[in-house]
Amino acid sequence: MKLFKYQLIATSKLEPYEIKAHILLKLKDKGYRVQEINDTSIEFDDDPWVMRWRHEQLNRLENGVFEFKTLGNQTIITFTHFSKPTAIIIPLIFIILVTIISQSYTPIAFFGIVFTVVFFFSQLVQKSVGQELLNSIIGENHPASQ
Repeated sequence: MKLFKYQLIATSKLEPYEIKAHILLKLKDKGYRVQEINDTSIEFDDDPWVMRWRHEQLNRLENGVFEFKTLGNQTIITFTHFSKPTAIIIPLIFIILVTIISQSYTPIAFFGIVFTVVFFFSQLVQKSVGQELLNSIIGENHPASQ
């Protein structure tokens, strides 16, 4: 279930094989699993069963795809990553069910607001983590655009 899709596009003067090497090195350094490598893309994901602190898990991408193509003397890198908000949706559904069963609507109002704020905050963090990963791959002197 991939509900939210974020796409970042950047350009670099590096050759595609150099970019591919940078991507693989960064993914390995950050502990991501490479799922598929071909001439024009690299697909990766994160192992959900690795034990981490909660704040570390928030700063990780669940999965993503780097695609690159050459246009003239530049390489265009498209980084697409997805966010699955199941960690927020499942407790919210549980709270809604308990609220319906108990017929007390105060908890859904309170926790609904809390979970909504947490959800939007986590989406902002996911977006910035993706931007930081792309910037670290192409170098700080090549700002990425959305």
